[in-house]
Amino acid sequence: MQKEYDSFIRQIHNYERSLGNKKVLAKAGIQDTPEMNQKTAEKILEDAKKVTAENTSIESRFKGTKKDVIIESKWIPNIEGPYCTTIIIKEVK
Repeated sequence: MQKEYDSFIRQIHNYERSLGNKKVLAKAGIQDTPEMNQKTAEKILEDAKKVTAENTSIESRFKGTKKDVIIESKWIPNIEGPYCTTIIIKEVK
């Protein structure tokens, strides 16, 4: 039962982070569209080529119509390619 509860709590945490990320993007003027999501994913995956055993946190900068954002992605190096574990979107102050 504890395992299920812990999983549920992680899902809530991830959902809340997702809502926070969406708010930061909207505030920056970056629209939530399939095209923009594709562009964002491509940039993050391109920047993931910098992942090494010593460098597992990558920052990607995006220009919004109102302000810029930094997308911090955390990775686990893997033989088949890095595996993304976390994405946090931050406002550029």
